[in-house]
Amino acid sequence: MNVADIAKQAFDGVASAIDGVIKDAVIRVETSTYNQSTGGVDVTTTNHSCRVVFGDRSAIKDYFDDSIIDEGMRLIFIEGLAIVPKKTNKLIYSDLVLILDSVLNVAESGGFFVVLAK
Repeated sequence: MNVADIAKQAFDGVASAIDGVIKDAVIRVETSTYNQSTGGVDVTTTNHSCRVVFGDRSAIKDYFDDSIIDEGMRLIFIEGLAIVPKKTNKLIYSDLVLILDSVLNVAESGGFFVVLAK
């Protein structure tokens, strides 16, 4: 059993015990490449499904240094990704679109992340 498996079990347990805490979301990755034929830039968008929990603002300092915390940032725990999210990826939940600012790959697990987004 690894960190990603433990995170999945924890999210499953919370989801079955408390309605509305675990949210289905998407991490959107946009990749730009130069198109020689047109002289423009082609953008490819890929959505990666995941589950998230929005953390309490007061807990941000438990994970991130004060120097990178801006007003309006949200603490988010992410489970279920097959990719490692990166700064500038978008997190989309319902009508909410947030831009990832900082990403912690918990225990380098590749399956459980703590992020700051705005």
